This record gives sequence, structure tokens and C-alpha cells, in this order.
Amino acid sequence: MERRSKARARLQSILDIGLEKPLLHLHAAINVDSFWNAVQEVIGAAVPSCFTGLTLQHGPISPRIARSTEKLPGFFPIAPIEKYFTAHPHRNIVLISDFFSNEHRFRRSSFYRGCMVPMNGQCAAGLFFWDAGRLLAAIIVVRNMQQGGLSTGEMKLVRHLHVQFQTALVRLRLLERERAVRIAFEQFIRRIPVATALLR
Repeated sequence: MERRSKARARLQSILDIGLEKPLLHLHAAINVDSFWNAVQEVIGAAVPSCFTGLTLQHGPISPRIARSTEKLPGFFPIAPIEKYFTAHPHRNIVLISDFFSNEHRFRRSSFYRGCMVPMNGQCAAGLFFWDAGRLLAAIIVVRNMQQGGLSTGEMKLVRHLHVQFQTALVRLRLLERERAVRIAFEQFIRRIPVATALLR
């Protein structure tokens, strides 16, 4: 019992009162736009950054949805990410430096020159969301020189927020699935040439 109360106290110390309203907005999101707005609000309250990006629906059928607070000046490095996840499958939180073997390689990379330098970026963290081995979504946070790297306390907070984002994403996917089923059903009914009564 004492251990549980200590864990709860630690969690309360991590959660700032300024996050309460943004998290309520996150869990009230009903579509991609409201989810993206809530993501920006939560990240802004938790870990100030110079760039936040979101990608959704990493699947062969659904089109990928991408949002960002600023237009990316360059491209995101796909090859290092794929190589990293081959060796470390299903990792939830990854620092951009993990994709490169050392600081020298990172600073010599086209990603660093094309993306990080133009936005004065110093470090970046990625929150990745998986389902049965498939990448569903990613949230990328970039910090500039003035903001510096993520502190130990901020990393704890990011881990907690990953759970919050995951819960909101699951709910959003269920809503999207229900909406798609309803639309398909309405189209099916419209195609039937005669009046029909369907009983469940």
C-alpha cells in the first residue's frame, strides 16, 4: 500500500497543473484535426520545443497523414530509422541521436544539415506508437540550442505522455472505424433498389 502511494505521489509530481486542461482536450479529440491541436497543446505545456510533427496511419492501404508546426526545411531520414527499428523493434521513445552511431556522424548527416541546422535544432525525440508490430503513428519533438536537451525530469514526463497519447490514439481509431462502418452501411442501403428493413 505504501509503495502504491509513493508511486502515485511521484506521478503527481511529474504532472504539472498546467497539463490538466491540455490532457482533457487530448482525450476529448474526435478527429485528426482536434487530436493534432491537442498534441500541440500538450507538448507546448510539457516540453517547450521549436518544432512538433505528427504522422498517422503508417499502413499500405490508408494514406499517411502528416502535420507539423512548421514546414520541414529538408527531409526526415528514413534509412537510419528503419535500420534502428530492425535492431530495436517496437521502441516507444527514441532520441534522434540513437539513429546515429556517434555525434560526429549525426552532425555530418544530410538530416542534420538539411533539417536541424535551418531550425537551429540541437536534439529531437520521437514518440512511436505500435499495433501488432505495425507503426501506427509518430510524434516528433525538436528542441533548439536555447531549449537544450531533454532533462531527466522531462524524459519521465515524456514517458507518461506517451501513455496518454496512446490512449487517445486508440480511442480515435475506434471512432474512425465506427465512422467508416457507418458510411459504408449508408452507401450500401442507398444502392438497394427496394425498400428494405434490416434487423440486428
